[in-house]
Amino acid sequence: MERPIAFLNRPSPVSAGAQFEPGGINVIPGSAIGGLVSQKISDVKVYGGIYYLPNEKIPEYNLGFSNDVGGVGYFFSEKNFGVAGTVKIPDLLTLTGYYGSIKTTSGFVEVVLGDLGASYLSVIYDRNSKIWDSEIGWTKEWGVKESAYVLVGLGYLPEAKVLNIYFWVHLYDVQSRRFV
Repeated sequence: MERPIAFLNRPSPVSAGAQFEPGGINVIPGSAIGGLVSQKISDVKVYGGIYYLPNEKIPEYNLGFSNDVGGVGYFFSEKNFGVAGTVKIPDLLTLTGYYGSIKTTSGFVEVVLGDLGASYLSVIYDRNSKIWDSEIGWTKEWGVKESAYVLVGLGYLPEAKVLNIYFWVHLYDVQSRRFV
């Protein structure tokens, strides 16, 4: 089950099919075995969950808060803690930051360029090895007959001197109104 730190800060979908996920967002912890409760209080939705981490054989506790501007999620266990937050200005800007106590800090910025698509910057810093990893790029997405979406993009990784080319096709079930 997805934890609050994930579903509040790893937008689902990032693209039409939740397939394109730059490294700065991908490092945010994802799913685990557990349970979640949520409650809406005024304009804020509050989440709380307990999860079991099989690889570490310990429980992890999660809290999260969201409103129409973004969300923040926290996790903590006896070995690690972290926080991630996202602020959104619809059809203009998305900012996401993450800090994990063991070693990782990351950031993601996406600027919507209207009909031209969106530009993005993704940065990850590993505090243990002192290594930076970044990607700057552009994506464009459009629908095809209401049943499929296509995403194309380019991303340049300066540290590796690599150009990534992205091409995704996402199927959409019109009746259930969800991506498959």
